[in-house]
Amino acid sequence: MSPARRAAVTSAVHGRQAVNCIGHLCLSHEPVPASDEWEPDRACWCFVRVVRGQGYWMDGPTALELGQGDALVLAPGGHGCFRASQLGPADLMHFRLCVGLLSGLLTLRELRHLDRHAAHGSPRAHRFPGSSPVAAAFAILDALPRPRHGLGPRLQMLQVAATFFDPRWPTSRGAHGAFLTSAQRIRVLVQQLTEGEVLAHSAVQLATRCHCSPRHFNRLFARQVGVSFRAKQAELRLQKARQLLLETNQPILQVSRATGYANPGVFHAQFLRHFGLTPSAWRKRHQSAGNPSEGMGAAGAAPQVRPP
Repeated sequence: MSPARRAAVTSAVHGRQAVNCIGHLCLSHEPVPASDEWEPDRACWCFVRVVRGQGYWMDGPTALELGQGDALVLAPGGHGCFRASQLGPADLMHFRLCVGLLSGLLTLRELRHLDRHAAHGSPRAHRFPGSSPVAAAFAILDALPRPRHGLGPRLQMLQVAATFFDPRWPTSRGAHGAFLTSAQRIRVLVQQLTEGEVLAHSAVQLATRCHCSPRHFNRLFARQVGVSFRAKQAELRLQKARQLLLETNQPILQVSRATGYANPGVFHAQFLRHFGLTPSAWRKRHQSAGNPSEGMGAAGAAPQVRPP
């Protein structure tokens, strides 16, 4: 691929103007002619499998050799490309995983770990031979009947991702003895809480579960998560609202109520403050673009927000 052609492709992908723009948990195929290159969109986690042929993942001075059946996992951000072998073309299958669109699936601790890994993890590219569990999970996905756009394929894509992430989750540190301090109880709670549970409970309710005062709970929660409980709720509400705006045609008022905003004016002001657009303008721009990860940050996660 000539430098001019590479620049044009890169510009199209980074400008979200590519016709074959890859969405969240949407399986795509990419034929790569011999000696040609393919550069994936790195806005979110990218999972790639070599279905046929062979080639190399090129990332600066690093070159990872990839053969038929091998898998490649790319962390968000960074640059690189797959270069097909001179001996023949290669066929790739790939999908993206946008962490910010996994609402209700991951715990707060897992989300925080993924954000840190996406921002500071090394290496940025992980190669797995065809005999590895990650590649084996990918092979099951490849064997599913076409078209591969239903619930079953999406669940298998999540299985591929889970197989990759599972050994990388931080291990829980158990407490010695039967007695847990309030700090230990809140740490266990954070390890178990999903986003949906954070939205469904108040700080007072969770403090009661941890047998401590709301003030003490808020202080220890902020120490564990990095932001206050109120700020985390505000962040998750706006993230959920953004997902509903993208994936449904619900009226703005209904989206506001579904995300815990009794006052539509407060919802409108908060959304505009943190995303730079009104809810209706954001929906119009991103639904027409057809790309759920645009505007979601390098890791596909919601930006940090402050409570009103």
